[in-house]
Amino acid sequence: MTRTSLVIILLGVLRCGMTDSHAQPSPADDPDATVPRPPSPLPEPPPVPTDTPPVPADVPVEPPIQTTTPPPPVAPEPLPPPPPTPPAQESPSTSAMWEPSYHFDLHWRLLMLPERVIGLAAIPFELLVGAIERHALDKRFGDLVTFYNGRIKIAPRFKFSFGDGAGAGLWIKRTRLFDERAEARLGGVYRVDGDYQLELEYEHALLFPGGRGLRLRSYIEDDKNQRFYGLGNESLFTDRRVVRSKDLGLFAEMDLQGVDRYTYSGVVQLGLRRQELSAGVSSTYPPVMEGDTVLPPPGFDDTALFADMRLVGRFDTRDTYGRPTRGIYAEASALGRTDVTGKSLSAVTLNASARLHLPIAPDRRVLLLSIGGAAALHMLPGTEIPLDSYAYLGRTNLLRGYDRERFRDLYAMQASVEYRFPIYEYLASRAGLDAFGFFDAGTTWGVNAFSLSPLRYSYGGGLRAAHETTLVFELTVGFSPEGNELNLGVEKAL
Repeated sequence: MTRTSLVIILLGVLRCGMTDSHAQPSPADDPDATVPRPPSPLPEPPPVPTDTPPVPADVPVEPPIQTTTPPPPVAPEPLPPPPPTPPAQESPSTSAMWEPSYHFDLHWRLLMLPERVIGLAAIPFELLVGAIERHALDKRFGDLVTFYNGRIKIAPRFKFSFGDGAGAGLWIKRTRLFDERAEARLGGVYRVDGDYQLELEYEHALLFPGGRGLRLRSYIEDDKNQRFYGLGNESLFTDRRVVRSKDLGLFAEMDLQGVDRYTYSGVVQLGLRRQELSAGVSSTYPPVMEGDTVLPPPGFDDTALFADMRLVGRFDTRDTYGRPTRGIYAEASALGRTDVTGKSLSAVTLNASARLHLPIAPDRRVLLLSIGGAAALHMLPGTEIPLDSYAYLGRTNLLRGYDRERFRDLYAMQASVEYRFPIYEYLASRAGLDAFGFFDAGTTWGVNAFSLSPLRYSYGGGLRAAHETTLVFELTVGFSPEGNELNLGVEKAL
């Protein structure tokens, strides 16, 4: 053994002796020290659950999980506010407040001028309509002229125009016939000069296949002072004469298209008309007579019985019928007429017209452009053209500043520009009062050579009351180089 090993053994023996002297009492302190004591029992370990498998000794034990809550994060310090922005320097070429410059629109001012004038002139009418609304006179009047739950209605008729005078009458209308598909009406007008007109009409919708309808009309009319200026465009205003026309007619009309056609439509018309022409009766103008500078019309001082056949085709894209604001309405017709009693009177009359409605501003401000023409042709050689078959211009066919049927000739053409704008709307009924201004121009030829000198023209304005489905009345004032014309017609139920 080496020296080092001996030193280690001795140190171990000394350490063991010192441990025993501290752990056991000495015999002098304890009298029972000589008696040996049994060892004290050790504490029993806690029972180990049977369902938990014992942990092997070689498996490392994980350290316990720290349950101490970490301290909350420290919020960052807020950023300092940005420095204030200095105010922008005002440019010397602008101001702090924007002021729009005044712009003058000449075309809008011109369109507003007739609105202002007619609006001022219509102030009494607006007061009258306001009183009617306050007292509900329209509803009271409607109840007064309606009977049997609306099956019988009475509607007034009124006409006034320069030359024709004033006349009044009524319509008696019977509705809801034959499963509410038919209606009939009887009416008449009597004028202060003794002229009169009686009419009987019957309309049956959806009578024929395809939804085609049938309309019948018969009438009697006696016009003692119908104007006649002779034939041709060169007739003078001093050539005015009066002729008496007594007419009796019966017509039947049927639709060519069914009810499912909304743009294209047409009708065919057949009829008989008895006409007697003689010298007129007037206290102002001389009658037509033989040997006068104004030659009498064909068929004068005689009675003719005409058989008529007429075909009409229409193209309609308007948004409404009574107060259209956009769309096109075009119509073309051909009328064949001949005397069936052997007189040499026969003709074919062709007519064509088109109207374009252009909305140029909101609230029903519409520009209406119209153009049309007519031609009267001989049907058979050696015959004369009847008086009512000539092409004509005047009041009822544009040139509203001239007398009714002022110019009669073989050919005619006309054009018109009209501006319409609303001045009153009746509640929310889609009915209202519109004002309009117009300019018409046209000419006729055939008896004389075609010439635009002199060009016939007229201008004026008026009022029209209408619903989107129908026209109630129209008042027209026209001016021309031959004077002025005033015409008022009320033909529909108010």
